[in-house]
Amino acid sequence: MASRHPMPAADAAWLHMDRPTNPMVVNGLVTLGEAPAVETVSRVIEERLLARYPRFRQRVVDRLGRTPAFEDDPFFDLANHLHRLALPAPGDRAALEALVGDLITPPLGPCRP
Repeated sequence: MASRHPMPAADAAWLHMDRPTNPMVVNGLVTLGEAPAVETVSRVIEERLLARYPRFRQRVVDRLGRTPAFEDDPFFDLANHLHRLALPAPGDRAALEALVGDLITPPLGPCRP
């Protein structure tokens, strides 16, 4: 069984305010001068985020009648969360904005970190 960690009240409030018409998700975009190697991106995320902040390897457990919690995902694999995509032509800012809009529109899977 995965290890459970009680969810702080502020996180639980955000979780319970989440609705299809008002997703409680914060998105960000970083642009770089050139594309780094996938291995480099993976290593930096592993070292600077995952190793320092275990929360990124956890999923939400929210069962009725119980306090929501974070649970370690025993099958976590960073490769499932990294995707390399090319912008469609003409590859300009409008194409980037359209791609990001498409990527952030679907709700996040509640069973995944």
